[in-house]
Amino acid sequence: MGSFVDDILPSLDDIRGIPSEMGLRPYTVTVRVTTWSGARVGLGTATNTDTVITVAAGKYRPKVRSISARDVVASGGRYQAEDIRVGPMTPNHVAVSTIDPATSSSPTEVKYLVVGPGTASGGDWYVRVGDEVDHALHRYVVLRKAGTV
Repeated sequence: MGSFVDDILPSLDDIRGIPSEMGLRPYTVTVRVTTWSGARVGLGTATNTDTVITVAAGKYRPKVRSISARDVVASGGRYQAEDIRVGPMTPNHVAVSTIDPATSSSPTEVKYLVVGPGTASGGDWYVRVGDEVDHALHRYVVLRKAGTV
């Protein structure tokens, strides 16, 4: 028998999909893992693997919002004004390997493509600067803009 938190996580994950179902989650966030065949990143042939970050058992888009000025100050320099926070995502319903993919022994890059209002026509590239897991009911990933597509 699981704990109360374990029991409510599936329902919580379904609830997180409601705003997307209503059209209130306009951003798509895709994790791109690029593995290079050469000795370092940029050398040889690139192989891309894309995974879209979703909530509600993979049916809907997550919430994406700008980091607040208050959060920037409170971070002690970790976050910057144009960083974004993706989530909340329900633990055990969004695989950690999706939002923070393991890199192999081959030269590997991990980038996040964010497409939606205020991004370039093909989207903007981001890199992960942090994770926030402050309790058992949700997790966030914090991303920093790294260029446009």
